[in-house]
Amino acid sequence: MPLVSVIIPAFNPGSFLQRSVGSVLTQTAGDLECIVVDDGSTEDLASIEILGSPRVRFHRQENRGVSAARNVGASLSNGKYLAFLDQDDEWMPRKLEYQLESLQQRPSASFSHTPFIWMLPTGERPSQAEPCSYRNSLAARSYACISSLVVDRAKHDAVGGHDPRLAQQQDWDFILKLLQVFGDPTCESQHLVRYFVHENNASVDYWTAELEARSIYDRAKLQATRDGD
Repeated sequence: MPLVSVIIPAFNPGSFLQRSVGSVLTQTAGDLECIVVDDGSTEDLASIEILGSPRVRFHRQENRGVSAARNVGASLSNGKYLAFLDQDDEWMPRKLEYQLESLQQRPSASFSHTPFIWMLPTGERPSQAEPCSYRNSLAARSYACISSLVVDRAKHDAVGGHDPRLAQQQDWDFILKLLQVFGDPTCESQHLVRYFVHENNASVDYWTAELEARSIYDRAKLQATRDGD
């Protein structure tokens, strides 16, 4: 049984998927499996050579959205920890090694995350290296990148995984639920993820993102009112 299961949802990834899967297979923490969930791509992902690695499991389904793909990947996996990576992002080689050490030292943490590097058409820009709390994440003063997240399977399952009803704010919603239930995470000091910004990013539907953000805020406000906070 692998220690870590890496979940990569994929939908018409083009050449990005080769790079993202490659960054998983070159991790110094080698006790892992990589599960790629093809969420109804029109591209022939099965022909990508790297998906034939014995440490990669490939699953194809009808298009149901990125959250459903992540949840299916989690259900197919066997690791104690779950790590998420978007199809167009990339890990530094020692990412999982550092995060597993941190989680083993502080098993009560809600999850582990790392700062990341924005890979912009105009150049690189590092994110701030700071742990996020529930209040700060809710106020958008600090946040975690989903491609940096490693979480204990039991905690992932306790909050119900990713909400398939959300199309833009599912990452933030999932992180908020973990923070609210399990408290603060661990955060590495090094920038261990490259987050690529390009014209085909899925997160450019700003109107849907705004509507979903409002619903998440309303839910948080209702909970705070019930708690007298």
